[in-house]
Amino acid sequence: MGHHAAADQHRRGAADTVGPEQPMRPSTICQTPVCSRQATSPTRAAWRLLDLEAARPLATGAGVTVALIDTGVTPIRGWRTCAGRGLHH
Repeated sequence: MGHHAAADQHRRGAADTVGPEQPMRPSTICQTPVCSRQATSPTRAAWRLLDLEAARPLATGAGVTVALIDTGVTPIRGWRTCAGRGLHH
């Protein structure tokens, strides 16, 4: 076994446990949502500008290919891996 292979094997031993290397903590302070007419008026203006109601019947998603990127870290029960010809539920 070469030097690199031995080092890789040593690192893999520590990787047998699942989870973050350090304890997780929030990176920002949680904010309390605010509801008011002032807060929503820009949203209403954008909604009118984009005319999303008229676009909704056209936005079916038909013919759109979607990629699902799965790290394989946590297996999903009932799904096959890519080696099993794709993920199917």
